[in-house]
Amino acid sequence: FWAALTIGAGTMIGAGIFLLSGIAITMAGPAAIFSYLIAGVVCIITAASAAELATGMPTSGGDYFFVSRSLGPAFGAISGVGIWLSLTFAIAFYLVGMGEYLSEFLPVAPIWGAVAGGILLTVLNIVGAKESGGTQVIVVLTLIVILGIYAVAGIFNVDPANWDPFFPNGVQPVFAATALVFISFLGFVKIAAVSEEIKEPSKNLPRALIGSVALVTVLYVIIVLVTSGMFTQEEISQTHTPLTVAAERMFGPVGAAVMIFAGLLATTSSANASIMAASRINLAMARDSMVPNWLSEIHPKHGFISSHCCSHIK
Repeated sequence: FWAALTIGAGTMIGAGIFLLSGIAITMAGPAAIFSYLIAGVVCIITAASAAELATGMPTSGGDYFFVSRSLGPAFGAISGVGIWLSLTFAIAFYLVGMGEYLSEFLPVAPIWGAVAGGILLTVLNIVGAKESGGTQVIVVLTLIVILGIYAVAGIFNVDPANWDPFFPNGVQPVFAATALVFISFLGFVKIAAVSEEIKEPSKNLPRALIGSVALVTVLYVIIVLVTSGMFTQEEISQTHTPLTVAAERMFGPVGAAVMIFAGLLATTSSANASIMAASRINLAMARDSMVPNWLSEIHPKHGFISSHCCSHIK
């Protein structure tokens, strides 16, 4: 359950907090919390639907598998290729971000940091799903602890005057910001992509899918509320890294360094979860003979296939 939960949460805790939160506050002011709430509620409903499908068909491939079995192979092929490509570009995006954060700590060019991160995470996933999932748990829990400390400390550093007016630009920007931050919540679907390797899927899949969205929604709202209370509207519009600046105000250079490290953890968890999910899309498509069959081969030592999930595939 914890590995599944952190696959979804680890993907969502990334750009949604470290980049988009500042943009959302610039657009809607402190009322940006409602943007995250609306997006979160919509995604919880979607996660419930995904949980119903994933529990009934706990097989690698996630949304590709659902589409191909409900709408046929043609739509399945389109969705499978599209999902795989979107995950591939997402991995590249996360790795570039990882390289940027890594260059803050080590004398290495961001591009080489991205390449090194990609190689290490690929090797980790080759070693096995259990090891990759265990790493995900450690990384995401560490990230949540850092953000939790930031939120608690921030409560004592907010200026209530920065929340007045709460809707500085009216209600309309709240909905525009909702569209902007909505993509931050879509990481939960990666849980369905690896559902074949999750123990007790009937219990753990719904808990992980819905729980990850609920957890991240609460975290987003608290972080946005605290951050908006530490900056004026003019200040927030002039900084691209509000969490790092706020952490530096509270804890000095050490706080800024820790928040940059949190950004490194966020990009690492997002890239790792996306690599896991992308490989399972290939696996599912290969089983349907839509891509070369060798992509469906499972390593006899490192691979893990749950017999109760796959007996109907053999």
